[in-house]
Amino acid sequence: MYRPGVDGPGDFTRWAVPYLRSAGVRRVVDLGCGPARDLRFLVGEGFEVTGIDGSPAALALARRALDRLPAERRRTATLVQADVVDGLAARPAGSAEAVHAAATYQGLTRCELRRLFREVHRVLVPGGVHVWSVRSDRHAGTIDPASVPPNVPGLGFVVPLRFLSREECARLSGPKFERWALVRAPGSRAYYAAYRKRVPSIARSTTRNEPGRLEPG
Repeated sequence: MYRPGVDGPGDFTRWAVPYLRSAGVRRVVDLGCGPARDLRFLVGEGFEVTGIDGSPAALALARRALDRLPAERRRTATLVQADVVDGLAARPAGSAEAVHAAATYQGLTRCELRRLFREVHRVLVPGGVHVWSVRSDRHAGTIDPASVPPNVPGLGFVVPLRFLSREECARLSGPKFERWALVRAPGSRAYYAAYRKRVPSIARSTTRNEPGRLEPG
């Protein structure tokens, strides 16, 4: 949801950057990039970022945000208008070192999520990083509709009343990914996740939530 004057990244993306750096990531796909607050921050941090979003209005705001960057930084950002699942499916295998999704997945059906996680695995290089956040792990039936932001038809999509549990996201990752971090966001029911695509050469560690070290999934 776009609010004029709020241009900084979310807490989740700030949390994710050390994990991306620790894994040596350069190329990131940002799913559901919206008006590019997080994308613009990632570009400013030196990453090459492709943002995918289905809303023409959101991408117009994203282009405006990227225009405020220096020219050399703008060249490292690409915007693609597409459904996030279809947009990811259109990318070549092994074309990304990380997939970033800030509060994007609760808008998808279970069938779409299963397909999306398969595509994330296909698109990532071996050892690639999948980082995402979910606004709440509470069951949708217990959420007061008044607590959900209103739908904004002008953006080209609606906000569904659906949330994901951490257990569901862990199941979606399956055995092809190794859990790096799965933490509750301070002071909320949101949570942050970082997983890596399994490769035999990556050493495992029992240390939790520390960038650069893996915990067993």
